[in-house]
Amino acid sequence: MMAVFAKEGWVFFVNRCPHAGGTFAEHLGNESEVVCSLHRFRYSLQTGQGATGQGDFLRIYQLIGTDELVEKGA
Repeated sequence: MMAVFAKEGWVFFVNRCPHAGGTFAEHLGNESEVVCSLHRFRYSLQTGQGATGQGDFLRIYQLIGTDELVEKGA
């Protein structure tokens, strides 16, 4: 699990791109998206939606209380 501080606060997600399994650790993009280091696929930190034409998404999690993560929107 990886955590970054974005516009809306802390965002949690698995550090593997849903496209081909690359990591986000080397290239976090900006405060509103992450970019896969393998193929440069981009994902919104707010919604998890992939960039136009990608047809995929990154599961985003939010912290509930002090120790429980749940998928955002679930």
